[in-house]
Amino acid sequence: MASAEHFKIFKEAKQHWNDWRKSDPGVRPDLRSADLLLICIDGYNLSGALLQKAAFDHSSLEGVSFQNAELSRSGFQEATVSRCDFRGAKMAKSRFVRAFVQSSDFRHSDIHGADFSDATIWNCNMQDADLLECNLEHAQMVNTNLRRANLTDCKAYGSSTWDVDLDGAVQDSLFITLHGSDGVFIDDLALAQTVNLLMNGGGSSGLLKALSARIVIVFTPMSGERSPLIQTIKQTARERGFFPVVCGFSGRDAGIRQRVLSRLSQVSRRVIIDAVEGQVFVREIQEGFGNCLDARLAVPAPPQDLDQGMSQSQGALALENRIRWMIVVDTTDLGSQLTEFLR
Repeated sequence: MASAEHFKIFKEAKQHWNDWRKSDPGVRPDLRSADLLLICIDGYNLSGALLQKAAFDHSSLEGVSFQNAELSRSGFQEATVSRCDFRGAKMAKSRFVRAFVQSSDFRHSDIHGADFSDATIWNCNMQDADLLECNLEHAQMVNTNLRRANLTDCKAYGSSTWDVDLDGAVQDSLFITLHGSDGVFIDDLALAQTVNLLMNGGGSSGLLKALSARIVIVFTPMSGERSPLIQTIKQTARERGFFPVVCGFSGRDAGIRQRVLSRLSQVSRRVIIDAVEGQVFVREIQEGFGNCLDARLAVPAPPQDLDQGMSQSQGALALENRIRWMIVVDTTDLGSQLTEFLR
């Protein structure tokens, strides 16, 4: 709980609070779990303060210093945050849902597990910040610096990025399908919108068609021990100029799997299946993928194996648009197999 004395000083006036901070810099303000809803906190010096579970929801915060503050599980839902300093702050699992955040500095902060869903992040500096497992669903990020930030395992469904600097950022396994469904993952936040557009049949333009030719779908049962294998496949694909899109099936509802397969059938002509754990998974994917395709996108087959009921023109289209499969049953000589497959 917050210190009653500290909370009383905070409520008196900004100038009184900031003068107190200057006169006694050795004191670490304790405002844990404080209710600071619907108030104006512009210009307060909260650097180094204990603010775990504090609630700033619906408040106005301009020019506030949170440098090196403890803000884990704090709330900024629907708050207006402008020109604030969060450098070095510990903000794990904080909530910025529907917040408007502009011109604020998050460099070297620990924001892992935070919820930025439906937030607007404008002209912010998040260089070297840790955003591991953050929720960025439907967030808008504009003119924001994410250089060397850690975005591993972020939820990015519906997010949009404009003029975002991702140089050196770690972007491993970004989740771009609806939360709770079987997962589709990519390793580039800037491509999230484009891949989703392709999955929903928006690949008509020449640019999108060219991009889809460089995408590789990787199916995996999502077992933890398979992670090194998937990392090898993704790295090799990137080295060969391809964009890996990983689809992890967790054995959930068959209808969900069917919808995911149907969407992925629009994205790429190259498919890799992690079948180290068994052929049942291979059959499920091949049958499901094949059932989602029309004659123009037929599963590959030698000419002599094409359905005899298919017309000659349909057969030509099927071969031209065929999907190339690579089934990984063991990791022996995997590198050379991938290199050959991705020619």
